[in-house]
Amino acid sequence: MAAPAFPILIRRRGDAMKSENFRYGSIALLALGAACLGQAQSVSFEQVNWADGVGGYLVGGENGDWAHARIDFATSAGFTATFGGQYQAWVNMVTSVPGVHTNKWSVMNMPVVVRSLGDFGTDSFFDVFFDLDASSSSNLIAGADVPELFYTLSLSANPLSSAPGAAATQAFVTDRDFVVGGLYEPSIGLFGGTGDKAEAPGSAFDPVGGTVGDQIGASGNASNSVTKPIEAVNEAKNFCAPGAFGRSLKYLGDVHSIAGLSSRTAQQHSNGLASNMGTTTTNGTLLSNTIPGKTAYLQSIGMAGRVRTTTTTSFAHALEQLNDRQDVEILFNYGTDSAGRRAGHAAMVKQIVPITNAQQQVTGYKVTTVQDGKQGDGQAENFTQELTFNPNGSLRGRYGNLNGDGGLYNFVIECPVPEPSSMVALAVGLIAISRRRNKRSRSR
Repeated sequence: MAAPAFPILIRRRGDAMKSENFRYGSIALLALGAACLGQAQSVSFEQVNWADGVGGYLVGGENGDWAHARIDFATSAGFTATFGGQYQAWVNMVTSVPGVHTNKWSVMNMPVVVRSLGDFGTDSFFDVFFDLDASSSSNLIAGADVPELFYTLSLSANPLSSAPGAAATQAFVTDRDFVVGGLYEPSIGLFGGTGDKAEAPGSAFDPVGGTVGDQIGASGNASNSVTKPIEAVNEAKNFCAPGAFGRSLKYLGDVHSIAGLSSRTAQQHSNGLASNMGTTTTNGTLLSNTIPGKTAYLQSIGMAGRVRTTTTTSFAHALEQLNDRQDVEILFNYGTDSAGRRAGHAAMVKQIVPITNAQQQVTGYKVTTVQDGKQGDGQAENFTQELTFNPNGSLRGRYGNLNGDGGLYNFVIECPVPEPSSMVALAVGLIAISRRRNKRSRSR
């Protein structure tokens, strides 16, 4: 569900048990087949190191108790098909860490929606962060390396009231330096990303998505990322905003066949946006300069008249715009630390899933974001994070040593504007239809 509170870098050590299976080195081992319900899904685990983005680590940042799991849903087993052709399930996971805890309910009732049957095995992965320690108040790991764990994964049609059995499948755990973020605005206490903090985030927490009786509402999705893939971007440290808007503009151009946008890569858009937004590796991007900087960039490439920008704080409206094939970015903060400094982030939105109660009232929204999970490493990446918000925009969960007061600033939506020639052709066609109707009416 939740992303770590600050930019994160993850480092792989030379542990003989750990090897690199993905190009970004996130997995030591793919553990297949894991569910108590018999689903053959692919799950991988990482222990987070909180790095400073320049080759070192935050104080207390190495071998923390934050864990990251990526679940790849290879089949639709355990999912329920909906009327709209989507597939949905509630995800639960129990873990045991030798010498630390046994059978802890680590991931509780997280909603997952896969937009079509064809997406299974290709665009159906789910990223979630949880606590490797016994609880958010314990400190049994205290900088110790966690080389392995045991787990059981469960998919169900409804939220569970209790943990789904004992952890039974062994999986090795790799290390990962993770760095995200980069929005700042000193006037409201907003200061850059995770690599800029003086200390590592504190204890992790176990995510909770829904409760018994909750239901998954109709979701909003970016266009099928198999046929219209979201391009990865290599983000420098604190370059989350140009990375988010760069991905989105490329996506908008591809989906709507806007040559001036689709002919450039997401990386080229990101580089141009960074210059116009005034983004630096030291501070990131001023929150107040994100949209003016994007507008200046569109003007510089002759596209200012082809893209209309709006903002909203409505999750329902952002969801609707995703389904209308517009691109959406989210600007938010993870909360304040002990010094009153907020950690800000911008990301492209891939999916919004409403969570409703038995009375069909929306009780929360799960938002899936796309960003470079290892800023400054010189590699382009699309790393997803699952964030859960309350309907009022506040972010659920206490992120590390933050005060649990994070929340939404706004969504930014880009919509295509038809070319003048297309509008003239439409007007001529409407006039012709009107004249034909009038002629028929006179003949009667």
